Amino acid sequence: MPARPRRIVLALLPLIVALGLVLRRLRPGADPSTLQGFISTYAPDTLWGILITMCLAAAFPRWRPLRVTLTALALTTAIELTQLTSVTPLPWLRSFAVPRFLLGTQFAWTDIACLLAAAAISFALLHLIDRAPRRPVHSPHGPDHRATR
Repeated sequence: MPARPRRIVLALLPLIVALGLVLRRLRPGADPSTLQGFISTYAPDTLWGILITMCLAAAFPRWRPLRVTLTALALTTAIELTQLTSVTPLPWLRSFAVPRFLLGTQFAWTDIACLLAAAAISFALLHLIDRAPRRPVHSPHGPDHRATR
């Protein structure tokens, strides 16, 4: 399988992070029974799962979308399940902002549902990226440079 265009996946990462942070700001006091509350409550967790998937897709551009998605789902689910334990040094790591953001602090079954939604969305995105038409790579030596070798 040809490599996935890494620049497209990398371009998505800051957008995913920015959207997740904006939505997380709306979360405190949100009522999940309203549309805005539902989105601000569950979209950040879903975007986190998409972010992890896209990071893996950028790191392993030759992996098929299903392999990337299932690996990310297993990884994110394992991270989510660590919230049920107090294994050292996890509580200490969670006392810092970035690890707390990456590892989470409280287990919730709804987070697993968000991770499943993230897997479905990520798979669809990667499938679209892989199927997108690509520009041909031009050699600086002219169009027939490779043909003469």
